[in-house]
Amino acid sequence: MSFRDFVLSQNISTSVTDFVQSISSIEDIMKKDEIEIKSMIPNLSALFNTYLITGGFPRAIHSYNISGKINDEIIADICDLLSKDILRLDKAEDIAKNVMRSVINKIGTPVSWNTIAKDIGISQPTARDYIETFEKCS
Repeated sequence: MSFRDFVLSQNISTSVTDFVQSISSIEDIMKKDEIEIKSMIPNLSALFNTYLITGGFPRAIHSYNISGKINDEIIADICDLLSKDILRLDKAEDIAKNVMRSVINKIGTPVSWNTIAKDIGISQPTARDYIETFEKCS
């Protein structure tokens, strides 16, 4: 689910949902009043954190909203889906996992294809290929 759909699916104040519904492009944001935008930042930031935790998967969102965590069965299902997608795209599951692990470990720092490749012992073109494949899947 997209972040927009996620926000609209949550039981939150109508001012936040109205704000999100009124935006369909960057131009729409540029037309908004600065005070209105700033007033939405705390709510949207909290929602975005939840979105990142749940990955936008409806079952994960539901579990997180009810218990504050995602149950192990849902995590296993999501991992299984990702594994099947990787195999369907003719990629090696172990390389895909290592590339993802390397990228996650480097969040917040500048990183290159070469850094990821060296980190897990693959070629730079392979690292790039896997990351570009992940981008296309999102």
